[in-house]
Amino acid sequence: LEKIKKVLARLLFDLGTPIAPIKGEIGEIVEAINSLAQSLLETRSMHDNILDSLADAVITVDSGNTVTYINPAGCELFGCRPEEVVGKPYLALFRPDANFCSPIVDTLQSGREHDGIEVDYPLPQRTPHVVASTSVLYDGRGRKLGVVAVIRDITEQFLLRRKVAQTERLAAVGEMAAGIAHELRTPLTSIRGFVQYLQGSSSPREWREYGDIIIREVDGLNR
Repeated sequence: LEKIKKVLARLLFDLGTPIAPIKGEIGEIVEAINSLAQSLLETRSMHDNILDSLADAVITVDSGNTVTYINPAGCELFGCRPEEVVGKPYLALFRPDANFCSPIVDTLQSGREHDGIEVDYPLPQRTPHVVASTSVLYDGRGRKLGVVAVIRDITEQFLLRRKVAQTERLAAVGEMAAGIAHELRTPLTSIRGFVQYLQGSSSPREWREYGDIIIREVDGLNR
């Protein structure tokens, strides 16, 4: 029994070390414990494989704002190794002067979960534009453990969207300029025609009549 207790304490940190076989009824308990540990190990392995294969960054933070897990995509996003992050304060990942309002911190403090919000991440070397979703983590008894966040780097798409929007604005300006040019061209044509006609006219009546029209057209252009 003492041997079993020691191994059970070790299983908290190492599921891969089984208890040595023991004869008798206690041996059946040992087999059950070893079988349970193996099942847990396989489940954890599958869980880790799934998270490791995700293209999106996954990071978990406990209630004390300490990072408890980060997957490879998260390491790539934040430019770090797991051992440099896990066990460290979450906000230490960002520039201290950025005054960053993190969705993870907001979820920790308020319990409000976020679904696909866009935000700039002020990292020390760069500022990627990301889509972040956060959820509260609970244990099997419903106690709050912390927060998990799924983060996707959409910097390239964001820059492309901004470029497209800028192009659309320029196109709109071009259309407006073309419309203005059309609106200007019509009265200018009229003014030119009257001036050309009056160049060959010596009639004061025609100068007064067409002069009034020219003034009205000029006033319209000014407006």
